[in-house]
Amino acid sequence: MNSDLIKFIEYSVSQKEVSLIITKDKEEIQRVAKILIELGYHEEINVSDMVKLVSQPSKVFITLEDDFSKDIYDFVVQYPTGQVEIYDKVNLKSQTVTPAYKDVSIIVVADEETIKKSKFPILEKVGLTYRGNL
Repeated sequence: MNSDLIKFIEYSVSQKEVSLIITKDKEEIQRVAKILIELGYHEEINVSDMVKLVSQPSKVFITLEDDFSKDIYDFVVQYPTGQVEIYDKVNLKSQTVTPAYKDVSIIVVADEETIKKSKFPILEKVGLTYRGNL
């Protein structure tokens, strides 16, 4: 395993911003996901489920292989403010939570192409960012 990546992941715990890992391609996304799972992270598929976890100690990541949805962007922007409100499309109601921050780690994993073609300026909104050899 890449020791710089491991250090980055360890440092992302208790940050008050969402962290981002940028991969070269979609194959690297899967390798990073495997490493995160080995380090005790839980993969979430949608933001509504991720919102439920940030009010308690948790390690969560979400992989983006196509595009940043508005929900993900909204979550990234709101997370540092101390209150996150996301519309739950399953239960058809708004969810509002206060992130615990302590012992919480939220990481978004995306490839360079997805970030470049995103209509949202995600790089301006995330905290720690890792782009290196994976």
